[in-house]
Amino acid sequence: MATIRAPNLAKALHRTRKLLTPLLPLDVITSHYPDASGHVLLNIALPEDAHRHLKRNARAHHRSPAEHLSHTITQALARTEQHRAMRLATTLDELLAWNTPHQLLAAAARRLDPPTIRTEPPGVEPH
Repeated sequence: MATIRAPNLAKALHRTRKLLTPLLPLDVITSHYPDASGHVLLNIALPEDAHRHLKRNARAHHRSPAEHLSHTITQALARTEQHRAMRLATTLDELLAWNTPHQLLAAAARRLDPPTIRTEPPGVEPH
């Protein structure tokens, strides 16, 4: 983690790249905390052919390269989150086919915080 004094976050990322690139192989530099609108900023060094491809695709969609890359990354993250949610729902359905909801919740509770969560139903002593 590094801190750089700059008038804005984008300039700070640019200055960070300028300072560190001669010392480290960097592909992506990101802000650690979201900005005022809740976005984490990225500074990405693309190979020249990838940059040309990005500019061509951005023009085709009437966006700037930065807007197009942001849109593409946002869509990819949304797809990933949707796939995770679907995989979790499928896994839960499979678990619930063989276990009661109480058993499933108890197992999850044990996994998340073993020493402090009581997982036995009322009136049953722990084993």
